[in-house]
Order: sequence, then C-alpha cells, then structure tokens
Amino acid sequence: MKTLAISFLLLISFLNTQAQELAGRKIIQGSVGINVNSGKIATNNTYNASLLYGKIRANNTYLAWGGSFTGSTQEYNDITNQTFQAGPAVEFGKFIPLVERFYLAPNFGGTAQAAFGDSKGVYIGAYATPLRFMYNFSNHFMLTASLGYAGVSFSRIAETTQFSLSGSLTNNTGFGVFYTFK
Repeated sequence: MKTLAISFLLLISFLNTQAQELAGRKIIQGSVGINVNSGKIATNNTYNASLLYGKIRANNTYLAWGGSFTGSTQEYNDITNQTFQAGPAVEFGKFIPLVERFYLAPNFGGTAQAAFGDSKGVYIGAYATPLRFMYNFSNHFMLTASLGYAGVSFSRIAETTQFSLSGSLTNNTGFGVFYTFK
C-alpha cells in the first residue's frame, strides 16, 4: 500500500512538472474558413477569419482576446446582397496534462459582431469544445484535434432574426495548429 501511495504521488508530481512547461507562454490562434454554395438559381458564399492572442497562466489556463470577421455574398435572380460582420472575440481554455506533451484542452468562447454592407444588424455567438486534444510537438507548435462541439448564436440582420443552437459529438471533427512563444 505504501508503494502504491508513493507511486501515485510521483505520478502526480510528474504531471504537475510537465504542466508547468506551458506556463508563461504566449499564444496566437487563428482560423480561416470558406464556404461556397453555387447553383443555377442562387449563390451563397461565406468566408470568415479570426485571430486571438493570449497568455498561458501558471494554472495552465489561458484567456485570449482578438477579433473575428465574416463576409457573405448572396445572389438570387440577379439580385446581390453583400454583408460584412466584424467584432471582438474571446476564448478561455485549460490544458489538462494526460501524458508527456499530450493534453486534454477544453475551451469555450464567443464573439459579438456588427453587420454592415447591404444589410445592417448584430450577431452574437458562443461555442464550447469539450473534447479538444493537443500534442506539444515542438517549442512553438501544438497540434490540435477536436471531437465534438456545442454552439449558440443569435442574429438580427436586416429584417431577419435567427437563433441557432447546435451540438455534436461525432460530426464536427477538426484539426489545427496552435502557435506558442515566450
């Protein structure tokens, strides 16, 4: 029993030591997306980008601030509508060490955007990714893979009000790269 307790304490101390390697590092996280939907009668193209900057604290949490942009072009029967959305974005995450250099890293965040262009209004959205895994494969880069997603959004653009609530554990798998530096 004494050996088991000592082994458990050594394992815990190893995980805490390993987790400290991220503390104090700054992060830059970004995303880019393009969705093209074109047909004979209607076209709907959407593109978006976001950029966040933060710092990993001693308890392996981070708070990242930045901005997000979304643009869309809709065409139906030779009538074109272009709308652009821009605003601040925030994300909170935590790195939970599983084994050496491999982390469970759940996160949640959101954005508030003003819409302008041919249509004006407001968009507010929030998301959570409970099963995001990260592998710290170098001093600066972490490979990410996520499985599952939950999101909620509300928009009032022109005369259209939209509310969306979504969640998935199997259909929303993503891969990406996380950049860190001192």
